[in-house]
Amino acid sequence: MTKIKFSGTLLKALSIAMDKNLPFALYIFPSQRKVHFFASTTIGQSVDNELFFQSDWKGIVVDFFHPQDKSPMKIACQMSAKELVANEQTIKKLPEAYSRIQFGTTSPTLYMSQINKFVGELKRRESGLKKAVLCRTVSCMGRNVVDVAQEYFSAYPDTFRYLYYSPQCGMWLGASPELLLDFDYGKSIISTMSLAGTKPREDSEPWSGKNINEHNIVTQYIYAAMKMQGLEPNVSDLYEKPFGSILHLCNDITAHCESGCVDIAKLLRTLSPTPALCGYPKHQAMKLIESTETFDRMCYGGWVAVKDEAGVHAYVNLRCASVHAMSDFVHHYCVYTGGGIMPDSNYVEEWTETAKKAHTLCSIISLPNDTQCIDDLTDLYLTINPEFKWKKTI
Repeated sequence: MTKIKFSGTLLKALSIAMDKNLPFALYIFPSQRKVHFFASTTIGQSVDNELFFQSDWKGIVVDFFHPQDKSPMKIACQMSAKELVANEQTIKKLPEAYSRIQFGTTSPTLYMSQINKFVGELKRRESGLKKAVLCRTVSCMGRNVVDVAQEYFSAYPDTFRYLYYSPQCGMWLGASPELLLDFDYGKSIISTMSLAGTKPREDSEPWSGKNINEHNIVTQYIYAAMKMQGLEPNVSDLYEKPFGSILHLCNDITAHCESGCVDIAKLLRTLSPTPALCGYPKHQAMKLIESTETFDRMCYGGWVAVKDEAGVHAYVNLRCASVHAMSDFVHHYCVYTGGGIMPDSNYVEEWTETAKKAHTLCSIISLPNDTQCIDDLTDLYLTINPEFKWKKTI
């Protein structure tokens, strides 16, 4: 494993940006080691489609899982790490963001009752639901986010790795295996992927019907969404995509698109959240999620899009945590992890799947000799608690 190590200038720039509450973004593209960083001295607001076609604007755009009437947030590339360090004394401190960080951990009791509700709705023919995604959170104190980022980014070299801050959403850290949309200006190609279904990497058994059906729903949704925008998508053969100790099913999906022929902002919001993060049909799944989960997903399940000279590169905000600084050495984290629930879901397997997705991040976050984060993530008492005799596949 090749370790990611931030330079002294970058470490200083991150310290300045965090101290002065400046919007900033740090990211590394999949299979690359180059660390991109920039900061902004202004707070960006509205985003429209033209933004994604401007050759001069560069930065990142972030959207929520359920944006409702909120516009995506943009962070403009105004200052490099070197420029930020050189101009530290002249940069004014911005007001601190209102903290919306979640301080609760989803208990096994609550999670099992929520799955039970989901399965009940999925089995009720009148609901029309075919799949719904349930998320849980693990809240804990942890190490400094800069140290966590370097270790976490080193662990997942094939993902889009990011750390960003905006007053509208606070600070987020993640390593996403899921491309939502890539628009290559030079080749006029739009690319995306359908990524769903999960099993341990060491599992040599064929994929279960539950996983295959879950994945097919995502593929069909993305295909239909691109067709609605006038595109002619091509779907690759199905393959396995690894993420640490687990595997996902994946199809690559591409379409030719001349510049300006598609409203990129509209396509992003049509695709997101995909059934892999929400469920299907989207409207019914969203209603079930909002009436069941006890927290705001905020950026989890939304997207992070880099706009540079080559095009637009948007990834799902996934395998992530929101972060709040408590001191220079200790940060508070809320880790988000979820899984697709189907009518035949096994409750304990769903809990285990969400634990595996977040295990590495929780391990890296944890303070020395502190097992709280991992204990809350993997709490196994539910497997022997008589209260959950009904937890098995119905």
